[in-house]
Amino acid sequence: MVQSTGVRLFPLNAVFWKALVTPAPRIVSRLAVVPLLRWVLWALLALMVLMVVVGLPDWAVEMFADGRIPRVVLILPATFFGLFVIVFAVYRLLLVRAGRYNAGKAFVQVGLAALVLMLLLPTSLARYRAVEPQRRVPVSPLLVSDDPAVRAVACEALAARRGDDPAREIAERLASEDPDPLVRAACRKVR
Repeated sequence: MVQSTGVRLFPLNAVFWKALVTPAPRIVSRLAVVPLLRWVLWALLALMVLMVVVGLPDWAVEMFADGRIPRVVLILPATFFGLFVIVFAVYRLLLVRAGRYNAGKAFVQVGLAALVLMLLLPTSLARYRAVEPQRRVPVSPLLVSDDPAVRAVACEALAARRGDDPAREIAERLASEDPDPLVRAACRKVR
């Protein structure tokens, strides 16, 4: 028969649970951190819901395809919800330590929030990995083509593009110097 030596097998575990359940000193409970955390939680949750409901991921995919925004924007809803879960866990821990909230309820609520985050992450990461930036076809070789129809179409494509493009200088020159009136008209649309 094995006799007990009186030594606990997991002393750190006992210290952790004692620190978690022990009410905090009155100084901590009187801090203005808890009301501030409430507002931060509401703001993070509202921002995340707004980004999901308004359709930011679809909007961001279109803007990312044009090269106007970085791909990281596609995972912002999951990022904001992750921040919400972290702040929510700290908020509940402070309430439990102050003795104002049941530890079991707090554990279940934080666990459910973490579960929702785990369900939200794969969708966001799949969307992040699926979107590839569109490669821009260089327009400069098309602007110096012998065919006037190719030059005109290249100018129209350049007019539809956003951002800086070194081919704009060639298009400005073609707007005034090209012998074909169709090319000159198309290149005047480039700004």
